Amino acid sequence: MAQTPCQHWYCRACLGAGFEASFASRSLFQCCQQNVPVALAADVVSEDFRARYELLALEQTTPNPTYCANTVCGAFIPPANYHGPDSARCTQCQTDTCRHCRTRGHAGRGCTADQATEQVRALAAVTGWKPCPQCGNMVERRDGCLHMTCRCRAEFCYRCGRSWTQCQSNCGPGGRYH
Repeated sequence: MAQTPCQHWYCRACLGAGFEASFASRSLFQCCQQNVPVALAADVVSEDFRARYELLALEQTTPNPTYCANTVCGAFIPPANYHGPDSARCTQCQTDTCRHCRTRGHAGRGCTADQATEQVRALAAVTGWKPCPQCGNMVERRDGCLHMTCRCRAEFCYRCGRSWTQCQSNCGPGGRYH
């Protein structure tokens, strides 16, 4: 249950100054050990300041926040900009960042810092699953020919992993394993 903020800020100018000082120190404005919502100061702070403060509040309350991998930018990436389990897109510079290793995004290849991805790779090695050469998703061949069509529509040879049209072994079109 949310607590009701106290009423200690009778001076509106002091309230605005309190928010600005908290923002400058990258902390949330508190009174009586409670975070004070910036909406209560809407009449004494600008709309731009309010938006920047709300972003700071989101950053401060997001568990394990993600920051842009672009070293020139380094901006906080709000959870609303997370795409799938691995990627986050920066609203400032549009750089994709891996949420596991915090480097530039590497979608389709999986992240070696992600334990779940590593477990799937280990299982794939044991079961013989192969990654699609285009999107990296694992594909299982149960029977039939070696011509695979992934859900991303890529066609490849299950034996050598190359594009189906470029398979140079006996695996490809017209080969003895087709």
